[in-house]
Amino acid sequence: MRASLAATTLAALLLPALPALGADDTCRVRVGPAGRFAQDRDLVIAAGERVTEAVGVHGDVIVRAGAHVEKAVAFAGNVVVQRGGEAGEAVSVGGEVRLEDGAHVVRQVVALGGRVDRASGSRVDGDITAVSLEAGAVSLRGVLRAIAPGSACTVVADRSVEGVDLTVR
Repeated sequence: MRASLAATTLAALLLPALPALGADDTCRVRVGPAGRFAQDRDLVIAAGERVTEAVGVHGDVIVRAGAHVEKAVAFAGNVVVQRGGEAGEAVSVGGEVRLEDGAHVVRQVVALGGRVDRASGSRVDGDITAVSLEAGAVSLRGVLRAIAPGSACTVVADRSVEGVDLTVR
């Protein structure tokens, strides 16, 4: 699926909320024992790891062979499921979802503002959705990648959270 929005609609929907994402005092991340979070770098889930949620901001989420992630989510980055890696859901906002030969996604693959690059030997048991949000030179991917890289969210360990809870105000 491919959809386009007019530049004014895209700007009206996105721009009021976006400046807050990179601001230190408005972005808070609570990470539970089964969650992983990274900002401004790649987040790699290694062989043998079982993770409830893996969330990356301004970096890729990479699921290696022998790893399992229930929810792999990247903002302004890509989700890459390598050969032998498995994800319940693979979602990228402002990036791509790449499924290598031998990768497996159990439920759904979503690329919002990007595309799904799927090798012929990969397997997706559920739905695949790719929505490109572009209007001329303005795209969701470009807008997200321009938001305050290097401005860190506040990250705290919280055993009451199962995976990752990202709050932006």
